[in-house]
Amino acid sequence: MCSSDLISANGQFPSANNYLIDGMDNNERIIGGLGVRPSSEAITDLRVETSVYSADIARVSGAVINIITKAGTNRFHGSVFEYIRNDRLDAKNFFSVTQPELRQNQFGGSLGGPILKNKAFFFFDYEGFRIVNGQTSLVQVPTTYEEENPGDLSDLGGPVIAHPNQIALNFFALYPQCTPQYCDPTSTNNFFSYSPRRTQNANTIDSRADYHLNDLNSLFAHYTYNRTITSTPGELPPVNGIYPGGAMWDFAGSSNEYQHNIQLNYVHIFTPKLLTEMKVGWTRIQNLSLPLNYGVAASTQLGLLGANDSATDTGLTPMSIGNYATLGDEAYVPIEDIDNSGQMNATVTYN
Repeated sequence: MCSSDLISANGQFPSANNYLIDGMDNNERIIGGLGVRPSSEAITDLRVETSVYSADIARVSGAVINIITKAGTNRFHGSVFEYIRNDRLDAKNFFSVTQPELRQNQFGGSLGGPILKNKAFFFFDYEGFRIVNGQTSLVQVPTTYEEENPGDLSDLGGPVIAHPNQIALNFFALYPQCTPQYCDPTSTNNFFSYSPRRTQNANTIDSRADYHLNDLNSLFAHYTYNRTITSTPGELPPVNGIYPGGAMWDFAGSSNEYQHNIQLNYVHIFTPKLLTEMKVGWTRIQNLSLPLNYGVAASTQLGLLGANDSATDTGLTPMSIGNYATLGDEAYVPIEDIDNSGQMNATVTYN
């Protein structure tokens, strides 16, 4: 549900890894990350290989990470869990003027057991994740003198712009005033501390069914579903419905993600030394990430004509003024990624 699933192996970027689920492809092809993320309740084994790969998975220079999903047994087994964090139990961020809000709940449960004893089994789990988190940022903004005298940056040794144009003044007005609510009154650096709410709601469903036809033939099917909705704030508060931004690389805005993975696996044993395994699977990943000012035509409102021509470029054009926080929407958004991957795999093993 977060970027913590990205690891580096053999000195390579995380995109050089090969992610598998029950031995089948589980890769997101555009950004290069993990596809679906099963709940920890659905994982019975995690295998990580960093060298001497077998021929069927040897296509990467990083690690091969294979998640093995959990199956039901002849006995019913289950679990219920909830993990809680909140701001009453956490210390205040060092750079925050006030205690940032934090409410985090991770909860769910699982159940597995027999359908037909010694023949058919099932496993199912659900996991939910909810977080409201005050993200503290610390960026530099203009001084009170510069706010009162637009274009005059001489109080900190900067230039004096005699006749700034109106577009520049409109952008400059997006900077907030460094009041005691957000700034340390004893500081001369005008660092603005802001802790807006970042929210994320995620749901995960895993299911698996196993069927043993006889001692020589068995099959299973599994399905995993993820949905994650995230809202990431900017580093400066909104002004008249326009979000100034404050940084270029933190992907502020809204994100709506769906992931589906389904697989069918069949194993036939010819002899104690010879067996074959056949698999078919399909993964669909859909990601829509939008900037803070999507649909607002923010640049046009500030007088910058020609910057907002269509629905996909309606954000705020980036602009830098001195050493102050960068105004504008994030780089690389909007992103619309729809990734469909199908795979068929057949192996014969002789030992």
